Amino acid sequence: MTTIERTLLDNAGRLDDKQLERMLVAADRSKRLRWSALGRVLQRTRGLKGAGRLRRIAIEVDPRAADALSPTEVDFLALCRQAAMPLPLVNVLAEGHLVDFLWPDERVIVETDSWGFHGNRPSFESDHAATVDLVAAGYDVHRATHRMLSHNPDPFLANVRRALRQRTASASSSGRTKS
Repeated sequence: MTTIERTLLDNAGRLDDKQLERMLVAADRSKRLRWSALGRVLQRTRGLKGAGRLRRIAIEVDPRAADALSPTEVDFLALCRQAAMPLPLVNVLAEGHLVDFLWPDERVIVETDSWGFHGNRPSFESDHAATVDLVAAGYDVHRATHRMLSHNPDPFLANVRRALRQRTASASSSGRTKS
């Protein structure tokens, strides 16, 4: 029997950064992780394989990741952070639809689609109907697959960054102010 904090440390030397961040987010979401206890474990184990990486990832992980519903969503938040993009709201309602990521002032939405969550006809149809509703309501919707984000995220991130810039500029020139 061991604590969740010690389990994280024991796995830190064997997992890559993405896997470790996903595990940390899952532990936090389960409400079993005690951040103060993790800090004490990391202080006592300086020099242990993976301890430095776990410390770095624990410092970097965004609390919004606890609202992520899938590993792909956790990965997308990490990509935003690494790309120095503004961080979105996570799993919130827009026009009555639960969206993965929302920049409300810019009205930009990102949906991260993985086969595990969207791999059937009803989900496929529902996702596309929601996209039509959101675009009709004035949102800029971007959809990415797990494979796109894990193999070559740069083109997708460039599209989202461009949409955020254009919509910020458009809001400024039309007299709307950001809160």
